[in-house]
Amino acid sequence: MRHSYFRTILLWPLGLLYGCIMLVRNWLYDLGILKSKKYNLPIISIGNLSTGGTGKTPHTEYILNLLKDNVAVVSRGYGRTTKGVLEVEVGMPATDVGDEPLMLKTNHPSKTIVLGESRVAAIDFLLKKYPNTSAVLLDDAFQHRSVSPSANVLLTEYRNLMTLDFVLPAGNLREFRSGANRADAVVVTKSPADLDSETKLTLTRTIQMYTSARVFFSAIEYGELESANANQLADSCIVLTGIANPGPMLEFISETKQVVRHFRFSDHHTFSENELKEIVDLSSEKQLPIITTSKDLMRLQLPQLKPLTDKMNLHILPIKVKFFDNGFDTWLLSQIKSQ
Repeated sequence: MRHSYFRTILLWPLGLLYGCIMLVRNWLYDLGILKSKKYNLPIISIGNLSTGGTGKTPHTEYILNLLKDNVAVVSRGYGRTTKGVLEVEVGMPATDVGDEPLMLKTNHPSKTIVLGESRVAAIDFLLKKYPNTSAVLLDDAFQHRSVSPSANVLLTEYRNLMTLDFVLPAGNLREFRSGANRADAVVVTKSPADLDSETKLTLTRTIQMYTSARVFFSAIEYGELESANANQLADSCIVLTGIANPGPMLEFISETKQVVRHFRFSDHHTFSENELKEIVDLSSEKQLPIITTSKDLMRLQLPQLKPLTDKMNLHILPIKVKFFDNGFDTWLLSQIKSQ
């Protein structure tokens, strides 16, 4: 786990208090005292119990590709400096819309991506402007119960299962593990490619101690490195990340290249000119390419950083989700049809 046992024990009372507050909030929704709005089209929520690193955006993109026509995404737009309801357009600064929504829009320019702290306000805006929308994906909305989804997809990371975690600040959970009972499906993400049937069965039984939801397993699949500026690769490299859990990416790159330096920043980090200058100087001095993610690229493309990023021998490592079988696709499409 990410937290030491000593810290977990020390902070457990605060976690208990926070978890109880969230429990009362959920009871108020369950009793109908706090209202959840229902819509007459499929609303698929993709979220987690933990604070991040489970792969919500790649799974949102997977579902976006699966459902295809007239599917829109509604997100808060974590890290953006703007407020209120906003439609994402290609070329907008990541600071205005958030790196993940901008990446989705860049990868799927024909899709509609709408931001809003209030998911209800964002969906209402979306449906008024685009009445032919066939389905809505709610990104990171498991705790946003003001909208009643058609299906709740809960993600938990293989190496940091929610069944072994604790509520903030003792751990990384946003609510008690019992919150998983709202899920219609649980996806164990970032699973090893050679995960065997016995392990899957054991994990499924453990997860289903907290929920009766179907349990699926997915893995991360990396693509071929793509040059951002037509420069050459080398056997050694620098890795630059501002994501929650760069471990799997670093392991994958290390299989074929020597990682001379890993510049690791926090998730959604806004890069400064001084930070990039250090990276550019090292890259130039040692003649090393820089490998980063599509998500980080969104923040590297800010206008004020362009003089530095233009000097980078920059390469992007694409990432996508691969399920162990087509069971998830069949399940989700059945949820859509039953709406």
